[in-house]
Amino acid sequence: MENYIDILQIIFLVMGILLIMLEIIIPGFGIPGITGTIFLIVGVFLYKESMMVSLMYLVSAIIIACILGFIIGNILKVTGRLDNIVLDKKEVKTLENENSKYLGKQGKTKTILRPSGFMDIDGERVDVVTKGEYIPEDSLVEVVEVDGSSIIVRRV
Repeated sequence: MENYIDILQIIFLVMGILLIMLEIIIPGFGIPGITGTIFLIVGVFLYKESMMVSLMYLVSAIIIACILGFIIGNILKVTGRLDNIVLDKKEVKTLENENSKYLGKQGKTKTILRPSGFMDIDGERVDVVTKGEYIPEDSLVEVVEVDGSSIIVRRV
């Protein structure tokens, strides 16, 4: 029975470290980081020697996960592999500048907008979104706002 607990402890610790590293490399909603921390806590407290030793292991595991995540994140950044995962601010600004050409233009919806879909602007199929309203297909709409890569329309 004790061997199973040892294996379970190792699985929890490894999964916790991997999830925290994932959160450091690809920042997001915090779900991998929170889950990883919970895994680390469970893995460390499966170790039965003493509370102080368990806490030392927990702090050590979090420090190791942070250091490894930082190193791997920098390696991915330098090699350019992180560019495929994370959209940087420069790219968002470029999308916003490209999409600002549609501001004030009108066209017909090609699909139902509930709230997102496609419309035709000067013969070009464009992905658009409303501010929550439902707009049927073949309705006349106008681009009222460009927010990053989102083109926001309203019914005319």
